[in-house]
Amino acid sequence: MLTTVDIISGGRVILGAGAGAGDGRSPENNEFFRSGIGWFTPEERIGRMRESIDVMLRLWSEDRTSFKGKYYSIPDMPFWPKPVQKPHPPIWFGGSGDRLLSTCAKYGVGIFPFPNASLDALRDLNDRLKKAEEKQGRRSHAMLTPSLVYPDGIGTASSQWPEKVEELANVGASVVMIDLSHRAVPPAEAQEFLKNFAQVFLKFKE
Repeated sequence: MLTTVDIISGGRVILGAGAGAGDGRSPENNEFFRSGIGWFTPEERIGRMRESIDVMLRLWSEDRTSFKGKYYSIPDMPFWPKPVQKPHPPIWFGGSGDRLLSTCAKYGVGIFPFPNASLDALRDLNDRLKKAEEKQGRRSHAMLTPSLVYPDGIGTASSQWPEKVEELANVGASVVMIDLSHRAVPPAEAQEFLKNFAQVFLKFKE
């Protein structure tokens, strides 16, 4: 599916990866239970995620792939066509745990913390990510990409917006996302906000 979207979009797909969120003690609020999968330990969820990424990377780069891991096995599987992006679509991770940061340090272009994370939490996450990258001998730094939820995270007063974004940049953010998915924001309001937000930052850039 990712390859298909990469092809029809002309090479613009991004793989967003994570190990799942929710509380295993509350099945009604857990995405794993709602999908009929069941709940795994954090170690197993990370392990399954890492193996699945290993499988995808090999399928994207090899004509035929054989893989035998702890969770997944593939015997001599052909895969064609290949993604437009070479060697493969970029991978971004969501989360903040040490296991996930280690995985991001190995595979990731960037990382998405939880929405509206505090400045102290983002500073700590960025420091831990750098340590994970140093441990793996990685020279480049994955992009820290915090998100501000509209309206409670970014606020409704346009005069606040540049300061909030600048605060995130000062703790290491490379990209800042504005999240319109966490609140039931009417489409007309969302469009008006985005128009005003863009105008503010065009002026701020000048």
